[in-house]
Amino acid sequence: MEEGSAVNDDYEIAIDFMDMTNGGHLWARASDARLSVGMFVGRHVVVGDEDADSRVARIVSIDADGNFELVVLSGSVESHSDLLAPASSNVSASSVVIGPSG
Repeated sequence: MEEGSAVNDDYEIAIDFMDMTNGGHLWARASDARLSVGMFVGRHVVVGDEDADSRVARIVSIDADGNFELVVLSGSVESHSDLLAPASSNVSASSVVIGPSG
């Protein structure tokens, strides 16, 4: 990756798999996400780094700074393709839920 570029075209959030716990949890910074991706709790995203195959993860929480807690699913991206939103998803800012709704 080029300096200053956190995410390449193969994944939506750049992560370091070495930071993952035994339970598959890890945190990613908001700056590690592709800007065009609408993030919300429960969404499945493709995550990866330069040194490993991409995987699918579920966003389990988003903190006040916009950082994401993820749980990485076992298996390939292809095996979880039904969980991924199409690239032309109609997710609007008004439909993004970050915290409990009222």
